[in-house]
Amino acid sequence: MTKSWSPQRWANSITTMLNAVYGDAPERFPVNIPQLAKEYSKQRFPDDPITLVKGASLPGFDGALYRAPSAKKGWGIVYNDAIRSPGRINFTLGHECQPARKVDPLSAPNIDPLFVSAGGYPGSP
Repeated sequence: MTKSWSPQRWANSITTMLNAVYGDAPERFPVNIPQLAKEYSKQRFPDDPITLVKGASLPGFDGALYRAPSAKKGWGIVYNDAIRSPGRINFTLGHECQPARKVDPLSAPNIDPLFVSAGGYPGSP
């Protein structure tokens, strides 16, 4: 079994990729988390990528990661479209990417590397 990457390693990998694509260009921020989640997971997990990110009516919770139907491969992230804060949406999307990273939840600290790479920090809204 391959050892899981630490959250810091994930954040470094994603940040390195974003720096290679955008450098210091103004388009670097805010990070387009839906695009990043799909493109990065396609590169990192070509047989099991995130293929869908969309808003939906989700009374009572912010978001969820779902495995694609049996006829398709990959994962989908659905977030509560009643959320109006772009920062909160990005936080939710980054959080939902955690299971797709295949990190052992018992050994990894509670840090979202997609959120950190997008300029956030643990504990921020």
